[in-house]
Amino acid sequence: MEAISIPTYRCLTCGCTGNGCRDNPYLRGLKLEWPELVGVSESKATAVIKRENPKVIVISVYDGSNPVGDVCCNRVYLYVTKPGGVVNEVPKVG
Repeated sequence: MEAISIPTYRCLTCGCTGNGCRDNPYLRGLKLEWPELVGVSESKATAVIKRENPKVIVISVYDGSNPVGDVCCNRVYLYVTKPGGVVNEVPKVG
C-alpha cells in the first residue's frame, strides 16, 4: 500500500459544520458547503474549494478510510471514491 501524505495544519476547533458555521467570524462571507461538487473529479473539486474558501485546507478521504473525528473550521474533508476518483459526499467545512 502506498503511503499518503497528509498536510500539516493547526485545527481551529469549532462546534459547527457546513452552513451551520455561517455566523463564525473566521468564516463569515466565505463558502462553507459545495453540493455541486458531488461527482466531480478530486483535483477539480480541490481547486474549487481552495479558490472559494482560501481559509481551509482540503484533505481527501478515500473509500474505506476513516478521518479524524474532530471538527475544524479550517478544514474540508473531501470524500472521494479513490485517488484521482470522484467526490461522493457533499464537501463541507468542519
